[in-house]
Amino acid sequence: MGRTKVILHGGLGNQLFQWAYGHRLAMQGMEVEFLFLLQDNLVPHTNSSMSNIFPECGHGFFNFKELPKNKILRVLNDPIHRFSPQRLIAARISDTTENPFDLPDSEIRSKYHYGYYQNSGMVYDLKSTLLKELWKNLSTFVQNPFEKELYGAEILHVRQGDTTTPINMQKVGVLSSEYYENLPGTKNRRFVLTDDKDGAAKILRRVKNDGIFGPDEIDKQSALRVMANSKKLFTANSTLSWWGAFLAVENGAEVVIPDLFFRGVIPPEGSAFKYPGFNFQESIFMDQPIECE
Repeated sequence: MGRTKVILHGGLGNQLFQWAYGHRLAMQGMEVEFLFLLQDNLVPHTNSSMSNIFPECGHGFFNFKELPKNKILRVLNDPIHRFSPQRLIAARISDTTENPFDLPDSEIRSKYHYGYYQNSGMVYDLKSTLLKELWKNLSTFVQNPFEKELYGAEILHVRQGDTTTPINMQKVGVLSSEYYENLPGTKNRRFVLTDDKDGAAKILRRVKNDGIFGPDEIDKQSALRVMANSKKLFTANSTLSWWGAFLAVENGAEVVIPDLFFRGVIPPEGSAFKYPGFNFQESIFMDQPIECE
């Protein structure tokens, strides 16, 4: 059936959904290339390909394309830019952000596929393949001392980062102190993973925990493995911790995720983030970022 290219974009959690979609295409007989568009205007957590962390893939290969700094040349070389000539050519790119699963054969064969593919049904259908490849890659990383301390504990994930911008506060949402205070208490060891230690400390000022770990102590792949090996996992509304939850629940852990997952996005029934075995807690989002002292 030929080769097709799946565009990797966003952070690691989003790229894992795109990677999963590439596996779906591979199961249909496609040769899949996972293409990351390297450019100088990306925010830090989206400026690298997942191939830097998960180089092993049995159903496709990774590649990257560096886009020029010149704005006109960037448009001409970027297949997913809204003004790209490539995007204006029929069947050259399929923008499957909203619904990636009801595509005619001509679009499945499109050269480029661009979207988020946040669909737990797709992941469930491919779970044996995805689990095998994820664990194989995660097992290649040496545990750091902090990770060893967190192994088998209860893990609570707090996300802030780019979600504290006004647009993302409304679209994605930041879970409030009240949300975390409503989580069940525990007598077990409970540690916090976050991309913002100061912000997490503010949000969790009345929530028991035994330590807060940020990206300087626990990098993305280690965070994923910590969540996967947790005894109990409370995720944030983060696609990275969703993948940690996917691994954890298949590893026998209890998992709790927020519902709604995103503040301003209501997904179709039965899709997106409600994976079998997950437990749900009603989301409470903050209206303004908590100011750090």
